[in-house]
Amino acid sequence: MCIFEGYVVSVCGITALWSLT
Repeated sequence: MCIFEGYVVSVCGITALWSLT
């Protein structure tokens, strides 16, 4: 689901970074 639209990719990246931190 991360690979959908630029907006979705951004949200997915932010969520991933949030989980890592």
